[in-house]
Amino acid sequence: MGIQGQSLQDLAECALLHDNAVAQYIQEELQNDALRNGVTKLGRHCTIGEKILKNIPFHNDVSNVILYPPHENADGSEPFGKQWNEVPFFARIIHMCDTIDIFCRSMKSASDEWKRTEEFVIKSKDKLFDSFCVEVFFNAFSDEKIHMIDNETLDTMLWKKVPRIKLELNFAQIKAIADLFAHIVDYKSPFTSNHSMGVAEGAEKISRFMGFDEDICQKMYIAGALHDIGKVAIGNEILEKPEKLTDEEFKTMKHHAVL
Repeated sequence: MGIQGQSLQDLAECALLHDNAVAQYIQEELQNDALRNGVTKLGRHCTIGEKILKNIPFHNDVSNVILYPPHENADGSEPFGKQWNEVPFFARIIHMCDTIDIFCRSMKSASDEWKRTEEFVIKSKDKLFDSFCVEVFFNAFSDEKIHMIDNETLDTMLWKKVPRIKLELNFAQIKAIADLFAHIVDYKSPFTSNHSMGVAEGAEKISRFMGFDEDICQKMYIAGALHDIGKVAIGNEILEKPEKLTDEEFKTMKHHAVL
């Protein structure tokens, strides 16, 4: 599509973070008994995610890119009722990639994966995906390339193609990024909701009380917000295990500090 430079980096970052509020949404819905009562709000996690990302620095304006995917269809049949021409281009790309990724993973590397993917995309044209995105998809993908989704070196391939243009950030912007990942970590398990934010605020207050300068106080907040970041890589079967952890599980849990 010719997207490159800062714009390509912004697109990749939005795609990586498009589901940043899913865990928060699930926990809040469970706490409110909404799921048990059959009341679901499909697009709410996108609304929360959009709000969270407003303070995150990007090179360009990415408003509504997180808000509309992954559930806004080209024909306007989903939560926000927006048709493809009312949705930002980046959102349309992410929505299509998100849907196709889920579709391909559901087949578990079937021998006719590409054929079934082709059929799915063609069938979804002007319904789930707009015509232009469908056309570009078939120009960009093939039987061979579709298998990249399961490739163990996918992240390495991604960052060879996507630029990493640095931004100079102030403390407020860095704190916003720290807050984003603190929320992701905290909502990963219902037992840790708001834990990282509490540690961050406590660390900053104690630092001020002890007379440290402003830079140190700000850095202590950031360290507190990210002190459990390694738990993102720890499975919930360990984080939420009701029984005592085995020695191996406890070793894995302790390793989150290294991660």
